Amino acid sequence: MNIARILLLEAAIDKYIPMINIFKKWGDSSNDQLSKFAQAYYLMLRNDINWAIANLRRKDRIVWFIQMAKLNAFSEILDKANLTPDEQSAIVRVQNKIKAKYSVDQIMRTNLLMSQLSHHLSLSIPNIENTAFRTQSPDEIISTFSEYEDEYNNNTTDRVIDYSEPHSKFTVILAFPDGSQWVHLPQSYCAEEGTSGGHCGNSYRRGENVSILSYRIPVNKKGRNTNNPSSSYWKVYLTFIINNDTGVIEEAKGRFNKKPEPRFHPVIIKLLQLPIIKGLHSPDGIYDEDNNFKLSDLSEEERHKVWNKNPRLMPLSSYMKYNDKLSPSKFWEFIDFVDHADNMDY
Repeated sequence: MNIARILLLEAAIDKYIPMINIFKKWGDSSNDQLSKFAQAYYLMLRNDINWAIANLRRKDRIVWFIQMAKLNAFSEILDKANLTPDEQSAIVRVQNKIKAKYSVDQIMRTNLLMSQLSHHLSLSIPNIENTAFRTQSPDEIISTFSEYEDEYNNNTTDRVIDYSEPHSKFTVILAFPDGSQWVHLPQSYCAEEGTSGGHCGNSYRRGENVSILSYRIPVNKKGRNTNNPSSSYWKVYLTFIINNDTGVIEEAKGRFNKKPEPRFHPVIIKLLQLPIIKGLHSPDGIYDEDNNFKLSDLSEEERHKVWNKNPRLMPLSSYMKYNDKLSPSKFWEFIDFVDHADNMDY
């Protein structure tokens, strides 16, 4: 970023700083606990403003988001800091004033709100783009955006990728007899993946050290299956996001960000059996985490098919059950397994 852009960004941030000055004021408190937490959240909120300017772009969205981020900060200070009754009352008064204005019943974590907004605003859906942020609660905003997304997806079910046109480069990592394929795209974001799969193409994590595993089926121009791997037209059915450093799958969803249907479990099992897959775990802030594929979605028999080829994906309790006597050759495998145990969600 050049100096001129840095100066412009700093000027934009300064415009919104008065909204968080109360945290700076509390940072001078004689109560070390309040002072420490207030100073920390002041710096976090500066970063949140920076993010909002870069990603939300409009003043109404930015102001609304800062208010929601402040509510989260107030809540965490009340929860974590050792405060006097007067300090608690002062924070609750400010918090309640914002909650009343925006009809907030449930405070949403800032990182979760970021992922939700990033996802929906990246879809280029007119109804979402035209929504004015006024006094809606986070739940109202996200619920409205989800309705707009569902409506949009219901009207555009057969979007395909045309390989005869310029498209993102990929490597085929698994090919199946019906012509379908798992492919690896070495980028964190792919617009055509999103368009065909009915989601944001991982735009909200653009620039992170992750890449895309895409399950695609050959179709005709109208999106009907052809079972012909030489087809120019392909349709995305599964999009998994893998961390390039750890080999852990951090997001695993079907079309329109829905949980993958059971009919795709056989091809998911084949992917999970590959040694490049080191775990299945969603970090904080992942969009719509409940719709992620998990090993618990498989039957016991199906899970064993995965574990037989890739024991690293086995829960620790099951590993010990089936390896109760560790031979010398198994010892280092076990150490490696325990090393990666935190990389698994079940």
